[in-house]
Amino acid sequence: MATVAFLGLGIMGAPMAVNLVHAGFAVVGWNRTLSKAAPVQEAGGSVAKTPAEAVEGADYILSILDSGPVVREVFFDSGAIDHMKSGAVFIDMASIPPKMAQAHAALLKERGVGHLDAPVSGGSFGAAEGSLAIMAGGEKADFDRAEAEGVFKPMGRASYIGPAGSGQIAKLANQVMVAVNISGVAQALLLASAGGADPAQIPEALSGVTATAVSCRNMADA
Repeated sequence: MATVAFLGLGIMGAPMAVNLVHAGFAVVGWNRTLSKAAPVQEAGGSVAKTPAEAVEGADYILSILDSGPVVREVFFDSGAIDHMKSGAVFIDMASIPPKMAQAHAALLKERGVGHLDAPVSGGSFGAAEGSLAIMAGGEKADFDRAEAEGVFKPMGRASYIGPAGSGQIAKLANQVMVAVNISGVAQALLLASAGGADPAQIPEALSGVTATAVSCRNMADA
């Protein structure tokens, strides 16, 4: 099995890394707050004290950090990039600007390191259940290699979108669709309420028909 470094062990990252451990990967985790790495260690993974130590010798370097600037700080400004071995693949699962993802891909290519921008959708539940939607941009060969070695499977379903930055663009498209969906559901429930109907009953009444959506159920629950 390939060795995996996983940096960023928060609400999303910790269960994703644990799922990789359970799938048989040798996982080295890192997080700014080391106590958050406990689930990975308890599952059978190991924990590094620094980003450089985590990425040393790893075949795949995965991360899900807060933002683009944090990704740059942790991997590039800290010098961790100098400890990535040639032939490794960096899979950035954070949601960052597409142009920043493209810049990171170019920097890593100069070092002989592959790069996939692979943001996710599915929330903490999807992270825990291993059912995330993973949208990947970058070199197709790097994506195919990660797929063949089963790196994505413990975390969810991965789709190849296109060249560097495409994964981030797909995530933006996803967010637009979610926002439009939520707005439409809100208007529909307001309409139901204004007409004297109980909006809490609408999701149940529409169960199994086209108008039903996860956002509809979630808003009714709220």
